[in-house]
Amino acid sequence: MEAQKSKKLGLKWFVVFVIPVIVYMMPMSERITSEMKWFFAITLWAILMFMFELLDNAVISLAMVFGYTLLKVVPMETALSAWTNTTIWMVFASLVIVNVVQKTNLLERVAYSLIIVTGGSYRGLLFGIATLCIIACLLVSSIMTAVATMAIAYGICRALRLDVGKAAGGIMLTAIICFTEATNFLYIPQGIGISASVVGVPVDYLTILKHNWVFIPLVYLMAFVISIVMKPDTPIGGREIFIEKKKSLGVMDIDEKKTLAVLLIIILFLFTNPWHGIDMTYGFIFGAVLLFIPHIGIGDSKDISNVNMGTIIFIASCMTIGTVGGAIGVGDLIAEATLPYLEGQSPYIFAALIWLIGVICNFFMTPMALMTVLGGPFASIATSLDISGYPVAYLLHFAGNNLLFPYENSVYLICFGFGLIFMKDFIKTGFIKMIVCLAYTLIIGVTYWQMIGLF
Repeated sequence: MEAQKSKKLGLKWFVVFVIPVIVYMMPMSERITSEMKWFFAITLWAILMFMFELLDNAVISLAMVFGYTLLKVVPMETALSAWTNTTIWMVFASLVIVNVVQKTNLLERVAYSLIIVTGGSYRGLLFGIATLCIIACLLVSSIMTAVATMAIAYGICRALRLDVGKAAGGIMLTAIICFTEATNFLYIPQGIGISASVVGVPVDYLTILKHNWVFIPLVYLMAFVISIVMKPDTPIGGREIFIEKKKSLGVMDIDEKKTLAVLLIIILFLFTNPWHGIDMTYGFIFGAVLLFIPHIGIGDSKDISNVNMGTIIFIASCMTIGTVGGAIGVGDLIAEATLPYLEGQSPYIFAALIWLIGVICNFFMTPMALMTVLGGPFASIATSLDISGYPVAYLLHFAGNNLLFPYENSVYLICFGFGLIFMKDFIKTGFIKMIVCLAYTLIIGVTYWQMIGLF
């Protein structure tokens, strides 16, 4: 057994170095420069390392970023420019906020209340989790809130004594899928925020909600689809369990009330951005600060030191892939190759092609790299075709959340890592999700975008 594991590990290490070398050996041309060859080789090496989980993601990220500079792909200041992006600091602040919120029972209290209201049946349970995802995404604007939501879903599975299989897998997949679909119409800095900043269109909570509120039903549609695809072999119903669990939490304590008050202040600041015009970064930063002020918040130094800097480094490195790719012309190269297929197309075909290109590229890039590499060039194409940059930003974000394998998106990988989903169920659900989301985007989303003048 040990020999077999060692052989498998050795094969993985062989693959992660041999494939990038083969890529680097491809011949140069007027369009494929030496810098591009090194970029493709280094980036592919990192993605394969992420996929096979051979080292910690932060270590791989550091090796990749400084590999770009060591091999003269870009100067040091270009490779490290992601750290001056406000998104990184919004992410850091949101992670601090998540750490503080997790010290309270706030999200658990909301989850149990919703499950009780929805009746406790399997489908009702999934609808309750879907609603929790929207509320959690609204209260704490961070992808890491998805991790907290998944942890609650995991706790629900354990409370129901569910092991790996359809019932538990459906609960976990609902938690991650419905959360990421909620980011279609609710602002988070790591999602549409990155995509919009690269495309060059201004966004705030109200703009995104105005453009994408039609995607709210998609959250519940996905919960319904999962209830069919992942239908348990035997019915489950645990309403009484959650009534007892909610009772065990007691009444809302002062820490929960103070935390909720600060979260509502942050939401108010972010939603009123169109009127006060202050950069949304300040909402995250000063919201985090409020949680640490004596007699107001409940934060302490541990909530800062417990921030996973590996996550920050990973996110920055994903943005770096896009920055470096843009600097050496990779995005323009892809845009030039796809331009003939995009010109003269109807809004529906244009949107479908952008979405499909994004989904395909997501097999080889992280979602953030996908958005930063393709965002600018595709926005230029949209402008030349008299199309707003907003649909490009939205479609690339949507594409990054449609995948077949866990390695394609780090939060989906975390969800899979809880160990309650079979790979075959993950792939099947992911494939059906792609079909449903593409159809919904074209039929509902693009039609609405045409009505409000984005196409």
